[in-house]
Amino acid sequence: MLPVEDVNFGTQEIKPGDKFAWYPVKDADDYFVRVSGESINDTRLLGQKTSLEIPYNTLKFKDPDKKPKSDAVDVTIAVLAIDKNNNVIGKGKEGGFQR
Repeated sequence: MLPVEDVNFGTQEIKPGDKFAWYPVKDADDYFVRVSGESINDTRLLGQKTSLEIPYNTLKFKDPDKKPKSDAVDVTIAVLAIDKNNNVIGKGKEGGFQR
């Protein structure tokens, strides 16, 4: 697990079972995660969980008929920390997590 400032949510290759984890952001009630790529558009609301495992077979592809044959795909991961009033109080960016 890394401090949120040190987590790189830039484009990277993911493989089955890869897990991304970060320390909690103070006052965050929910974490909203978007995994996107050339053929992927996948969003998840994690509640208060501060990690995400991305099983390849659960990724939502824009066109299932064009799903890559390889299990490794390049994605960009973006995370938003949301408070109880639905305000964004932190967000991931390339190179780390900003508040």
